[in-house]
Amino acid sequence: MHKSVISRSIPLLAATASLSILAAACGVAESDRDYAAPRQLCGTPVHPKLLAPFLPGGKQLEVVRADSGVIGQRRCNVLVDHKRVLSMESQWRSPGTEIADVSASGWQIDVSEHIAADRTYSFSEEGGVSKVLCPNPAKEWRSTKGQLFVSMYTLDPDPKNEAGMEALLTSYARATGRMPDCNSPGAGS
Repeated sequence: MHKSVISRSIPLLAATASLSILAAACGVAESDRDYAAPRQLCGTPVHPKLLAPFLPGGKQLEVVRADSGVIGQRRCNVLVDHKRVLSMESQWRSPGTEIADVSASGWQIDVSEHIAADRTYSFSEEGGVSKVLCPNPAKEWRSTKGQLFVSMYTLDPDPKNEAGMEALLTSYARATGRMPDCNSPGAGS
């Protein structure tokens, strides 16, 4: 009986050790950060646990809106210790624009590795592009018909975290669509 307990414990210990190694490789420990993951990015709500895997260790985090001056295009950058680590952009495109057209024109990263079955988003460990449902855009945001997209990329996709990027991208796209700029009373689309 003593022997069977030991033989069952070894696989359990091996599995526990493997999970510990995997967890350590999936991101920077919070203890290596002197800052908390933010709850919003340039006004768009985001769950800190979705953002945390893409934040490196460091002392200070800043979220900076970098308006491009182009109507319908907004940028948001996340900086840690004054270095950009994550960037997001929202932009309007002509009706019928595909996600591949947006990803190929932007930051020159390949997000075609994983394309959603409904073709509303694509992603890789480096970033992603998603269509946004924006039913009533404010006139200051977009005055003609079109399709809103959000795109994001990380400047340091290490450790590789495709599942985390997919979760962050789709959550950020849904949150963008719930913002007041996409739900302006009487705006129509």
